[in-house]
Amino acid sequence: MTRLVLVSNRVAIPEKNAAQRAGGLEVAVNAAFKHRPGIWFGWNGKVTTHTKIAAQKVLHDQVTYITLDLSKEDHKEYYNGFANRVLWPILHYRVDLAEFSRRDLSGYLRVNTHFARELHEVLRPDDLVWVHDYHLLPFAKALRERGHKNRIGFFLHIPCPPPEILTALPNHERLIWRGKVTYVQIAPKSRTEIPEYTEIEQEIGAAAGRINGAFGEADWTPIRYVNRAYSRSTLAGLYRAARVGLVTPLRDGMNLVAKEYVASQNPDDPGVLILSRFAGAADECKAALLVNPYDSDSVAVAIEQALSMSLDERRERHNSIFKVLSQNHIQYWASRFLSELER
Repeated sequence: MTRLVLVSNRVAIPEKNAAQRAGGLEVAVNAAFKHRPGIWFGWNGKVTTHTKIAAQKVLHDQVTYITLDLSKEDHKEYYNGFANRVLWPILHYRVDLAEFSRRDLSGYLRVNTHFARELHEVLRPDDLVWVHDYHLLPFAKALRERGHKNRIGFFLHIPCPPPEILTALPNHERLIWRGKVTYVQIAPKSRTEIPEYTEIEQEIGAAAGRINGAFGEADWTPIRYVNRAYSRSTLAGLYRAARVGLVTPLRDGMNLVAKEYVASQNPDDPGVLILSRFAGAADECKAALLVNPYDSDSVAVAIEQALSMSLDERRERHNSIFKVLSQNHIQYWASRFLSELER
């Protein structure tokens, strides 16, 4: 069977109580490896003073975890510098917050090249490579430069801004897409194939049935603020208790927050989701109250509408969203992406 080689900025090596701390990407990775063997490759989260550290390997079930340390310089320039202070704000339409330096760009490219060099040692010609998120935009190019002709898929976990925003990025032509295609803007429900990447529209569905059945009676005290430091199980309980779920991340993905809120509601007496129309989940959650987060008056009207909404309308809206999310669960997302890439 063709191996899956999943490449991401961070790798979560299995350990005790891993299910309680699993984040969105880790859940997605577990779904991708459910029916095929492979490698999860990337940074292990450690920062070291040494400049040359051998890759570390851990075998768990049918997955080999290959991880690398980052030097202090690499961490400063690649991660804290270019990824967090340049790419993150620009991809969120905040060009004014970007702090560009050529040194950070050099560090970003250097780490991507280093990752590609290390993966080069273990990559087989028939491996299927799946690269994740903005930390690794030039990674496929680095693999191609080493002669690899593998199918390479790329998944951006936040909505991709239009070319007018991307071209504000200094040296953008060295980072985003290659060849004759400069940029690809994916419309909802569309697919576009280019020589080096296949980008599939973002649909990380919530694990709806599992979350919905995990809690019995809840304390229905209204919740005004949810701290993201809570455990996943605690958050699910808080989401279910909230009469109104307000998710306005401006131009972020925020798929899981909105979907977890819907999935954890009591279907007989559900709360109402108020969602930014710019969020990635808005395409699936059409029955939510979609708002422009820059218009505080419209958000206020939506909150008032949600609090006074009849039970029948709340049930109808919840059922509509829940049905869509149930059909787009995380196993479906992973298998569909990989099927498209193989085809």
